[in-house]
Amino acid sequence: MRRAFIALLALAGVLATSDARAGATLDRIHTTQLLTCGTTTAPDDYSKSWTHGNLQRLAADYCQALAIATLGERGGTRLIGFPARDQALAAVKSGKIQILIGDTPDPADATLYRAAYGPSLFEDGQGFLVPKAADIHRLEDLAGRQICYIAGTAADRNLVAGFQARGIAYLPFPFEEMGEMAAALVTGHCTAITADRSALAVMRSGFHGRAADFAILSQTITAEPLAPVYRGGDPAWAAVVDRTVGTLAEAERLGVTRANAATMATSTDPAIARLMRTPAARAIPKLGNQGEIFARDLGEQSPLHLERQAALSH
Repeated sequence: MRRAFIALLALAGVLATSDARAGATLDRIHTTQLLTCGTTTAPDDYSKSWTHGNLQRLAADYCQALAIATLGERGGTRLIGFPARDQALAAVKSGKIQILIGDTPDPADATLYRAAYGPSLFEDGQGFLVPKAADIHRLEDLAGRQICYIAGTAADRNLVAGFQARGIAYLPFPFEEMGEMAAALVTGHCTAITADRSALAVMRSGFHGRAADFAILSQTITAEPLAPVYRGGDPAWAAVVDRTVGTLAEAERLGVTRANAATMATSTDPAIARLMRTPAARAIPKLGNQGEIFARDLGEQSPLHLERQAALSH
């Protein structure tokens, strides 16, 4: 269902920009020998717009993979950080960037920004950050506890709807600033903070020496795939993006890694042989497969230690 949903969004983006010349993005990339990517950066503590957190490392790796698939090893990349999601999407629409790495597909935004979405890079969703000492392991353990959130945001609305649907009564504790809310958790004034799991992982890493004292629950109340966003109406560029993400995911499934990519290039397995002939496979020896990229940028090998979930529990 989710793949079909994203495919429909991609089609909507194409139809919304039927005046765009097919192949224009690739022409520009080849002319400049540069791929310009974007990501939404984590804003300061006074912002209310933080959604998925700062995914710059993930964005840099996928930007490089796309550049290698498109231009080869000598191709250049430029990564631009935007303080707000709407600014990043506007940059996609205007052509300032060729791709935005990491956004949740949204039909309204696909139309407004003439955008299309590629395959999911990883599964995010609204979760909960709790002190390990509180012995909280399930959503039901939050019954009667103070849950902190940024007032007036999607996190606020999702919390109300999600807990009402489960019949869980909680004590709402709204905040206006991310920094104050994080401090409230560390000092024991909040039992839990709710936001997207990737954002919670970024927040937890900011606790430094106390980061290990806090855990992100595996259960979520929303499911939000993180996907690349590109300008609609350019099927040639869309195909490059989709095939690159698909190649890195297929490499993981087939056991092709950064360490064994050279050996796998001569594999007699038909599936692996086909995979290694694709342009995007040139990125594997440098960056690894999709699982390796996640582990390095967000998972156990990164400061975020975010648990990877193929399909979120919600």
